[in-house]
Formats: sequence, C-alpha cells, structure tokens
Amino acid sequence: MVAPLKIRDAVSPSGVKLVIVTPGNHFDSTVSYDLRTQLHQVVDFGYANLLMDMAPIRSFDSSGIGLLVSVARRCRDQRGTLALFALPEIVVVALETASLLSMFHIFPDEATALQQFTEVKSPYV
Repeated sequence: MVAPLKIRDAVSPSGVKLVIVTPGNHFDSTVSYDLRTQLHQVVDFGYANLLMDMAPIRSFDSSGIGLLVSVARRCRDQRGTLALFALPEIVVVALETASLLSMFHIFPDEATALQQFTEVKSPYV
C-alpha cells in the first residue's frame, strides 16, 4: 500500500485556490494504481488545480509517466491544471525520453509555482 499523500491548501497571489500535493519516494509501477486513485479523488473532491512537489521522488518509471498524464487530463476535464515543481533528474530524464517534458507546466520551486500559477493554462488542446 502506498503511503498517504501530503496535501495542503494554498492560494496563489492572484487568488487561485489550489492544493499542493507531495507524494512519497516512489512514483512507479509499485504504487501507481493507488496513487492514481488518491490523486483522482483529490481532483474529484473539487481541487482541480494541483501543484505537485516532485522533490521526494527517487523511483520513477513509465507507470509514473502514465500517472502524471492521467492526473493532468483529470485536472483539465475539471477545468483545472496540474503543475509540477522541484523535479529530480530521474523525472526530467524520463519525461525527456518520452518527449513529454513540454506537456507539463514545470517550475523550479514551490514559491515560483505559486507566484506564476495564475498564468498556467492547460497545455492540452
């Protein structure tokens, strides 16, 4: 069973309500189903704008990529956005290899992500 997500409410300087989500160390096939369920529940509860702190991630694979795509689509379907910050090299390399890095809004840190969240629009057509 996957460890519970750390979730906290936040508001961007422009007043956009969102949640900051911090997963555990694993973002791979060992936890992807449970993480997907938890993250979809967060969005379904009305939190369609998510900032995900990727700093703790130590294990990331194609299941993690699929999970991010799924959550980003769920956010978009609810007229929200998924943005990522503090990506470890393992995540950057995986997203670059899959040619998906540009699909996500990526920020260097939480403060920048919060500050710029108002400008974030879904990259999906």
